[in-house]
Amino acid sequence: MYRFQRRELLRLGAAQVLGMKDVRQVGRELADLADGIVDQALKWAWEELLPRWGRPLDQYGRPAKFCVVGLGKYGGQELNYSSDVDLLFIYDEEGETRAPRGGYSVDNGQFFRRLGERLIQLLTAMTGEGFFYRVDMRLRPDGIDGALVRPLDSYLSYYEERGELWERQMLIKARRAAGSTQVWQRFRQMLIPFVFPGHFADDPRQEIARVKQRIEAEIASRAGDNNIKLQPGGIRDIEFIVQCLQLLNGHTHPQIRAHNTLTAIERLRRAELLAPADAQTLKEAYRFLRQLENLLQIQEAQPVYAVPEEEEDRQILTELMELDEPLAAVLEGHCQGVRRLYDAVFLN
Repeated sequence: MYRFQRRELLRLGAAQVLGMKDVRQVGRELADLADGIVDQALKWAWEELLPRWGRPLDQYGRPAKFCVVGLGKYGGQELNYSSDVDLLFIYDEEGETRAPRGGYSVDNGQFFRRLGERLIQLLTAMTGEGFFYRVDMRLRPDGIDGALVRPLDSYLSYYEERGELWERQMLIKARRAAGSTQVWQRFRQMLIPFVFPGHFADDPRQEIARVKQRIEAEIASRAGDNNIKLQPGGIRDIEFIVQCLQLLNGHTHPQIRAHNTLTAIERLRRAELLAPADAQTLKEAYRFLRQLENLLQIQEAQPVYAVPEEEEDRQILTELMELDEPLAAVLEGHCQGVRRLYDAVFLN
């Protein structure tokens, strides 16, 4: 499995460098690769736990179900070559396991917590052939202090009572990665009133803008950090513009509830919630920035977001991206266009 993953990463990286696949295709195929690996690792985890504790059942004796939800770039099918995978773990009903002969029962919460822990171990363990993925579970309710696994009704209670704006943004990108389709469908339907309410008590644009200002202040404090993800006009600006428009209009325009950024931009344009010229500006900038991000990470084999300072390295990137102008000039042009739209959404 490790060799298969490396072969696929090499195939996709070569295809992107040679111009045979665009950013959207690469992001989707990297996410598909991760889905296959997560699904297989989940099967291995089930196979290890069932002989010891038996199958978890709900209160009516029916098999309880488990779902792995992808978030962030993984959920949006926008993975790059060094992405973490952001996950949520959900099970449907409380109950307990049917103990195997010579074993003992545990409640479903304990079983699925152990299942989630084992899944993380299988994905992150360093072996002689490497590891599969870094796993990030911090987006779950209450972050690192929260339960690793929750039943559906616990998620509903949390989001209804304590859910924050950033969690609405985060859940726009939620997508089933592995496990029960039925649990995912119930979870997705449950989320709609929270993520896309008919009315916001406070204008979400103000809070999103405050978050972005804090990010930019932190970036500005690190001299020389030309971060294409977080700088003004960078990838995060595009995501925040798109997500804000989705939050504000998703209740009345269900067709814009897309987890992929480029798909969402196009659907916002078709719904006349984004002018055609503005949609084109965002799409071109997003493709450029994500292409640059992927090439940086292919070169460095680690999560890198800063454009190199050395002119030779910049020239290599300019040639790989087949740019007619210097990289810095093209980058500045895209970031200025994005920032103009960002200011129109959040400051006007």
